[in-house]
Amino acid sequence: MPCFNGYRYCGPNCSGPGAPINQLDAICRQHDACYRKFGHYYCDQVFLNQVRPYINQRSQIGRDARTMYRAINLKRSF
Repeated sequence: MPCFNGYRYCGPNCSGPGAPINQLDAICRQHDACYRKFGHYYCDQVFLNQVRPYINQRSQIGRDARTMYRAINLKRSF
């Protein structure tokens, strides 16, 4: 699966290059670094907590946040 459209750090095996394009991309980069140190369960919960405030229908970043939130939540259910 490729990076989330337009993002550098959001999605499986997405690790840049360059600076994150926005705050949501920065959260994804932090999530990747967290995985390496603490594993999936803890880091996924931190990610969900950080992304939740961005979720809304009125902006593209808000819609992207909703999609990423749902994807991580779905992954956690297995």
